[in-house]
Order: sequence, then structure tokens, then C-alpha cells
Amino acid sequence: MAVFRSVIVFMALLAIGTCCQWNSKPEPADSCCQPWRAGSRTEPAFYSTKGTGPSSHASSVVCFYYKTSNCVVCKSTSQVRSCCTEPLPANQNIPENEYLIVYDAINGVYNLAPLSPNGNSYLSPSISGWSISWHGASITKGVVVDDSACWQNLKTVIDAGSMQYLNVNPEGFLYVVDE
Repeated sequence: MAVFRSVIVFMALLAIGTCCQWNSKPEPADSCCQPWRAGSRTEPAFYSTKGTGPSSHASSVVCFYYKTSNCVVCKSTSQVRSCCTEPLPANQNIPENEYLIVYDAINGVYNLAPLSPNGNSYLSPSISGWSISWHGASITKGVVVDDSACWQNLKTVIDAGSMQYLNVNPEGFLYVVDE
């Protein structure tokens, strides 16, 4: 009888363990990015005749932020990484544009310098106030990665980029698209 009870208890625990969420595997930190996981180093056609673009800066990193899907994908010359982001608050609608990615060592975030409306230069990052960061950072306006481990991997890819633009050394480009 004791063996029978042990089998029943074991079966009950097995059933609970296989149906409950606490036993399921966690979702990957970039599950929102499935369509774009491979990354791209090609700027959208609209920007190919404006700004300076990655085609002129082979060692730059190229990132895409897909606003509707809450996904950021960055590709260096040898690596690619994608992360899910927090949805933008209703009062923070980062405009579709080309941005230079400029590291801010004081705050540990990447500030975004938007392409000017005429497409001939980039505005100061302080004008836009947008950045790429993770939810634990002191500045979280713009692209906010919601997983700290994914953020560290994304930073590694962004930091691999380098370029020269006037008197600034940005890591590369971010394209904000509404997908």
C-alpha cells in the first residue's frame, strides 16, 4: 500500500511540475526580435543619400530599433545581438530617423544624435535627449533594454564599433523604424 501511495504522490507531483509556469523554460531575452535576428548593416533607402551612413564607415556598428515590436538589433563587422526593449511610454515617441550612437561614460548609456532635418549633419544628442540604455540606468529615455544580461551582450557589440565624425567618435548608427 505504501508503494502505491508513493506512486500516486509521484504522479501528482509530476503532473503539477509539467503544467505549471514556474517549471517552464524562460523566454529568450530577444524573443521579440525573431524576424530581424540576423541584423543588417545596410541603411534604409530613405537615408542612403543623407547623413554619412555605414557605407562610408566600415568599422561602425549598425543598429535598428523596431518601435512597434519593441526590439533592438545591433550588428558590428563580426557580431550581432538583439534584445527586447520596454514599450515606449505614450509621451515618448522617438521619431523615425538616423542617429549617431555616442557613448556617455558618465551615465553609462549611449546618447543618440539625430540626423538634422536637411540631412546634412547631426544634431547634438542633448537636443533629442534620446538614448540606448537598460532599465536600471539613470537615464531611460528612448531605447530601453529590459534584460540586464542581454544589455551587457548588446553593449559588447556596440562597443566593437568605431568611426570618426567631425570631432566626435561615435560607435555607429541607429535607425528607428516603425515595424
